[in-house]
Formats: sequence, C-alpha cells, structure tokens
Amino acid sequence: MIVEKETGAVVGAFDEVVAKNGKTEKEGKVAARNTRSGAFLKYGIGAAGAKTTKESNHHIPLFYLALEEEELIDAINRFNFSEEGLSELEKELLKKLAASVKEQAKPILEIGMFKNKTEDIKKFQTALQEAAKQSF
Repeated sequence: MIVEKETGAVVGAFDEVVAKNGKTEKEGKVAARNTRSGAFLKYGIGAAGAKTTKESNHHIPLFYLALEEEELIDAINRFNFSEEGLSELEKELLKKLAASVKEQAKPILEIGMFKNKTEDIKKFQTALQEAAKQSF
C-alpha cells in the first residue's frame, strides 16, 4: 500500500510482477482494473486522527513494479539491511520504481476515475522522484 504520510490517505497499492523480456501479462490487467474500479484491499489501513487503523480500502489506483526474473533474484540475493543509507541495489530499484510510477500514473490521472486521489498521486510521484534524485 502507498499511504500519504501527513494525512493517512491511501494513495494506491502495488502489485509486484515478474516480467519476461520487459513484458508482462499483468500490465494490461492492472490498466484494465484501473479503468473499471481500481483495487480492493481486504486488509488495508486507514487513519483515525493520529492513529493507524485496519480497514478495507475500495477503489484505489493499482500500480505494479515489473522486474525481470534475474533482477528479482539478484535483488533478493544482494539485499542487505543497513541504517547507513541506501545501498546501490536500493538506489537502482528506487530509480526504476520512480520511472515506472511516472509512466503508470499518466493514464490513471487522465481517466479521472480517481479524482479524490489526484493530489496524493502527484505528491507520491514527486516524493519518489526526489528520493531517486537524492540517492545518486
């Protein structure tokens, strides 16, 4: 899930996908779902004042992060938790994520189905782009 930190508003959700030669079946399915109703999360989160609550979330934009199988295996093998900042692997994945979300958000914003999420989606895009820039 993607949550706007200041307001607790649910911006969207991610569906991870393994790509084959840069293509994925799910790409079209995610786009189609976004034009119909968006995603439904049975076990989502919400906000009640300053507290986080468990609740289902309806009609939220769905994004995906497509990684080639080799990229995914490499990421799993190279993952290393560190409090000293982002690793090269994390920087690479963040840059890829930012570019992917930017492309996926265009049609989501154009169809106008998620008007109540437009500002949050734009904030999320900006935050990802800034994080990607700062990590290099």
